[in-house]
Amino acid sequence: MAFSIPRSTQETLFSGRPQSLMRAVLFMALAIVALIPHFLLTAGLGAVGLIWLVLLTGGALLVSYEFAFALLIVNFFLQNAFIATAIPLIEDPDHFRLMLGSNVVSVFLTSTIGIPIWMRVRRGLPPEVNALMRWLTYFCIVIVAYTALGFAAASSASAITYMRIYFVGFLMLVIGIAFGFRMDLRYVLNIVRVLAGILIVWGVIEFFFPYDLYRVFRAVDFLNYKLIGFIDVINISSIAEYIRYETNSYLNLSGSLGLDIDLLRPRGPNFHSISYAYALVFCCLIGYIYRFRVVMWGCLPLIFLVGAKGPLIMNMATLFLAWSYGRTRNTRRLITMLATAIGIYAVVGILYGIYTQDYHVTGFLGGIRGFLKNPLGHGVGVGGNMSAAGEQETLTDFQYYQNYGADYGFESALGVMLYQLGIGSIVFFIFYGRFWKSIWRLVTAPQTDPRLIVIPIVLAFLVANGIFQEEAFSPAGWVPWLMFSGFLLAQHWRTAKLPIVVK
Repeated sequence: MAFSIPRSTQETLFSGRPQSLMRAVLFMALAIVALIPHFLLTAGLGAVGLIWLVLLTGGALLVSYEFAFALLIVNFFLQNAFIATAIPLIEDPDHFRLMLGSNVVSVFLTSTIGIPIWMRVRRGLPPEVNALMRWLTYFCIVIVAYTALGFAAASSASAITYMRIYFVGFLMLVIGIAFGFRMDLRYVLNIVRVLAGILIVWGVIEFFFPYDLYRVFRAVDFLNYKLIGFIDVINISSIAEYIRYETNSYLNLSGSLGLDIDLLRPRGPNFHSISYAYALVFCCLIGYIYRFRVVMWGCLPLIFLVGAKGPLIMNMATLFLAWSYGRTRNTRRLITMLATAIGIYAVVGILYGIYTQDYHVTGFLGGIRGFLKNPLGHGVGVGGNMSAAGEQETLTDFQYYQNYGADYGFESALGVMLYQLGIGSIVFFIFYGRFWKSIWRLVTAPQTDPRLIVIPIVLAFLVANGIFQEEAFSPAGWVPWLMFSGFLLAQHWRTAKLPIVVK
């Protein structure tokens, strides 16, 4: 559909110029330095420390969108490394919890960029864009309503935890669209390259020198603070004990078909192996799309080393399907292959989980049972791994759930969503379907680079991963892809054609 944006708007918003890699390195370094005072102040003073983050983010948005973007990426992907270094200043455990929400605060503050930009350009955009945003608004209303229900049925902390998970994804989509109207694509790609370099270097050091890395970043103290209020019977006292605690079976295969290969999976700067795997997959596939071979081949071995099934399967299936599509440009064949791959993945995964009593599938089936028991939904924050009640119930009654089944959702993004939102989940699937269709149309246009087909493939696989992992819909899973998709959509809307792929 043809449409245009007024020239005055273009001159105001689209005046970006090609950015060098060194510019991205500089802004990422400045962002790291600028965020250190925030975590130090918050560790010692609590909420007062957030004033620095508010002023820093607001100032960045006024002075330089490039710096604001770098600030957001650093805080989002490296937050826990900052927290770990600030742990000696913590006097109140509540300060630790407050710091864990720093990246969410950063997302909410940065999302304000979208308001003035959206008001300027919305009249020049095609009707399908406004329809997409309407459904996004409807889903936000559903989340607010079910959060109110969650406040009544569960703790306020649990309701807020899950509310921010839902909101962060959609706010990052809005941020991606806003920055897409304002920044050069090459700058964003260079930021991804710098981020990939940090993740790769961290993974190599963690694999070869775990004791030294965990000592410098106080991994033991970080884990103990994280476990406060959830697993009070466990206290890790040494790095050796920490390594034993975090050593798991490769691919995390459980039950009678579990592997006897135990290893310490790299956990990355956020000290969470699944989050680290999803971040590596994002960088790896962006490297594939834009032919950043060092990034791609640097991330790929670490993805295998972490051994998180969902991200690993998604990464390899996406590479194969994208390669196949690049040879034929046959969209019907790709749709068939994609649907078949996801169907086989889901069916085999569920059957395997039922046979081995895998806790991911146990949680997914529990979410379905809870949904059938109460289709209206139980409220945001009720059930799920990240709720206080859900964590305690999973730990104390898990063997019972394995033998007889659960009646609430956990360890499964879809299971938790169905349990919490009930029929309200329909709004999410309508929005996500429209969003996916917009991306699909964009990347399958004849003039686009076929490697961009990676994006709708990943967005589809994330839903399948949502069956088996609660992290699939967490900030680590879908958020980077929502943000980057929003960026490409904005680039397309502003020029009526997809940006040329950077070679």
